[in-house]
Amino acid sequence: MNRSKVLITSFYNENCIVDALNRLSEYADIIWPKFKYNLSKKDIIEYIKDIDGVFAAEEPYDVDVLNAAKDLKFICRDGVGLDNIDLEECKKRGIAVMNSPIALGE
Repeated sequence: MNRSKVLITSFYNENCIVDALNRLSEYADIIWPKFKYNLSKKDIIEYIKDIDGVFAAEEPYDVDVLNAAKDLKFICRDGVGLDNIDLEECKKRGIAVMNSPIALGE
């Protein structure tokens, strides 16, 4: 059985989420390049190709990005607002979208 892959693009302070990362790693492979900037559309397309879920920052999730994300099941936006995510397209594809308005580790 293949393990799920979860991409973290948000700017978390690792010390604040170490317990959550440890729990998540029991169920999924975590890909966390520890970006210091918001990804461009081109960047996110490269990273998301075989990803099952994303803990996202402000990078775009439009039709082009979602077309590259064949396995995507959820996007969890770190912070308020979902204007960088095409909600209608996610709904059509059965991709769950949520946000976490409390910023960790700032």
